[in-house]
Amino acid sequence: MGNDGGSVPTRGELVKRRKVTRPQNSRMQEARLRLTACALSKEPLIASQVVCDFLGNLFNKEALVAALLARTLPARFAHIRRLRDVFAVHFTPADASSVVSKSSLAVAVPTSAGGSEELTGVGGLQDDHTTRFICPISRVQVSGLQRFVVLSTCGCVVAERVIREIPTRKCLVCEKPFDENDVILLNADETETAELVKRLVERRSREAAAKKLKKQKRSQKRVAIAASTSSSSSSSLPLSSSSSSSSLAS
Repeated sequence: MGNDGGSVPTRGELVKRRKVTRPQNSRMQEARLRLTACALSKEPLIASQVVCDFLGNLFNKEALVAALLARTLPARFAHIRRLRDVFAVHFTPADASSVVSKSSLAVAVPTSAGGSEELTGVGGLQDDHTTRFICPISRVQVSGLQRFVVLSTCGCVVAERVIREIPTRKCLVCEKPFDENDVILLNADETETAELVKRLVERRSREAAAKKLKKQKRSQKRVAIAASTSSSSSSSLPLSSSSSSSSLAS
């Protein structure tokens, strides 16, 4: 080694270093909180109360109603003006016998560039009380380690990979039909959130147009009924007068 015309190896090449598990990651913590805690109160989600907006934010309904009544919603939730702007979410409770082991999963963490970073292991996340829900199809935990979606048509929550890998337009849990615009990513990155905002604007434009059309149809129907009533009344007047004339003649 050395003086033989070859290269001299460094210490890093000679000594095998033990693979160090990555410490708890802030992005993973944020992803877990978005899936397990109310976006307003930061309290754990209550299964019977969970509602979601069309941007993938989860709330306990009681906390959201209180904020709406007190007009204290943060600016980032200004798109929520009434309870019609959210829908009920149906989580599947976890039980110890059906949960997939975390060690067998690859962690998909959204990045600001629009992709995702895969990490192995649990990344410092512990099995605590926040891991209370699972995907009813894949049995994967709702803990921030995997990406999840909710269907706005029925409120069922499933792992994103289930929707991606099983081509269907019926919910695999309740069989209610849905389309691509009904699939809302719960732990979206910035790019995906921007797309959800765009879809929300388009949805509201369609709803406004449909409401305007419905109002026009009601107005036209009232005009038609009024015209029909007026026509019926005017056609009955000559009959009444002729009847009176014949009565006088007799």
